[in-house]
This record gives sequence, structure tokens and C-alpha cells, in this order.
Amino acid sequence: MQSICYGLATDLDVAREVEYQLSNIYSQLVLIEKVMNDRQRVKDFLTNNYLKPITRKSRGTIAEYALGTLARSQRRSQEDFSFPSRETQKGKTNR
Repeated sequence: MQSICYGLATDLDVAREVEYQLSNIYSQLVLIEKVMNDRQRVKDFLTNNYLKPITRKSRGTIAEYALGTLARSQRRSQEDFSFPSRETQKGKTNR
């Protein structure tokens, strides 16, 4: 009789553990679903409020302006950074 009771207790423990694990999985799935819905709402909000009023042509103009600014700053930084000429180096070594 004891082996039957022991078997039932073990089965109940296993059932409780399975139920606990399933509850955790369900909770995680609910959390993931909530995060995905919130993320979609944020994406929709940003798309509708900030990107739709800007036309495709305007976005292209903004991108061209940004690339032009980047190119100008690169040119300026290369002009500011100049290597010493050979004559300057010779003059320093002769002194």
C-alpha cells in the first residue's frame, strides 16, 4: 500500500512541476506578446507622426544635405591635417 501512495505523491509532484513550468511559459508568452504590441504601436506612432509628413523627395534632400555636410567636413579635416614638407624637415635637421 505504501508503494501506491508513494507513487501518487511522486505523480502529484511531477504534475505540480509541469503545471508550474507551463504557467511560467504562459506568463513569458503573454509578456512577449505585450512587448511586441507596444513595439508595433511605437513604430506606428513614429511612422505616422514623423515620417509621413516628410515626403520622399524631402527625405532625399535631407539625405543629400547630410552627405554633403559629411563630405565637406572630411575635406576640411584633410586640409587642416597637413604633413610637413621635406624642406621643413631638412631645416629642422640642419639646426
